[in-house]
Amino acid sequence: MLAVFILPVLAFFGCGTSETHKISASSSDINFGIVEGQGTYSEGSEITLTATAFSGSSFVGWIFEEQTLLENGETYSISNTTESDKTKTSTLTFKCTSATKGNYTAVFEDPEMQYAKLSSWYISKTEDSAPESESLKPVLMQASMSISQGKSVTSEIYETDAIDIKENVEIIAQTNNVFKLEYGQNYQVKIKPVLQIGTLRASPTMIAYLSYKNTSEKVEETGYSYKVTYENGVYIVQFEITISEQTYYINLLYKNLGK
Repeated sequence: MLAVFILPVLAFFGCGTSETHKISASSSDINFGIVEGQGTYSEGSEITLTATAFSGSSFVGWIFEEQTLLENGETYSISNTTESDKTKTSTLTFKCTSATKGNYTAVFEDPEMQYAKLSSWYISKTEDSAPESESLKPVLMQASMSISQGKSVTSEIYETDAIDIKENVEIIAQTNNVFKLEYGQNYQVKIKPVLQIGTLRASPTMIAYLSYKNTSEKVEETGYSYKVTYENGVYIVQFEITISEQTYYINLLYKNLGK
């Protein structure tokens, strides 16, 4: 009779165990700000991380797993306070789940900023052209674009179907993926455009290598070349390709967070 009584009791209390997840939180640079709120939380509980910028600095954004810039929305709630046009504190609130567990980085304004994000791209016929927001020029071509990035392995971060391309007119890249560019490390940027110019069609795969605050000379590859320039927090990755005796330049703009 004793054994019969104990077993149901043990089974009853064992069912009350809830799943927990670890939430890590760190500052992009402890000289510019701090972040609080990391710990181990129960599934479904509400988590609030708080970032505070030090005097002279400003909060820039929240990064999840060193690759995704978070936005205010259904999954995450972001509330900022500003002083003198600088964001001094930011709170990030979300539910603890298997999808939201992991590492969160509070990024602060920093002259040595390592985080950069693809902001736009454009196609030109001259090497040193600047991007334009609009143009009355005729359509240069139709183009679709796939862009991947990564260190040793790349993953797609941006894709668009065929659109009309006007010379030098900037195409805004809708993506939240970021690079964390570390000293002495090379990162791949791979593009797979499909370019339709009249009856001509080209679909090259081109790869460039990007590194922290680096400007490279032109690198010759089979069928194309590329170069990278860095100035004032903006990386320009420029691919050069010739189609039927006409040279085109595909320019990708990566901007430091906060630019």
